[in-house]
Amino acid sequence: RREVGGAGADSFVLSAPRSGIDRIQDFNKEQGDKLIVDLDVFPGLRTGRLLPNQFVKGTQALDQNDRFVYNERNGALFYDVDGKGGVGQVQIATLVGNPDLAATDIFAVASPF
Repeated sequence: RREVGGAGADSFVLSAPRSGIDRIQDFNKEQGDKLIVDLDVFPGLRTGRLLPNQFVKGTQALDQNDRFVYNERNGALFYDVDGKGGVGQVQIATLVGNPDLAATDIFAVASPF
C-alpha cells in the first residue's frame, strides 16, 4: 500500500504485520507527520505515543522491550512482537528517502471498529 502525504501534518496508518509493506512518501516530522498503529494488531503497546524503550535504530531489536526497529540506511521499519525473543521481526513499512524517525513519531490507538 502506498501512502503519500501533502503539505502540513499527515497521519500515516500502518497496515497489520504480515499484510504487506506500506510505502510512505513525504514523511516529514518537522511538519508534524506521524505514524499510527492499531493496538489490536500491534500487541505489547499502550495507547498514545510509543515509549522510547520500544524503538531502536538499526537492523534488529536489542532487547525484549524493542517493538519497532528502524533502519536509517534504507528506510525500512520493522515490528517485533517480542523484541529480542524467539519470534522474528516483520517489515511493515518503507519510509522513502530515509527520513529521521523516533519513538515520538509513532502513536498507538484503539481501533474505532
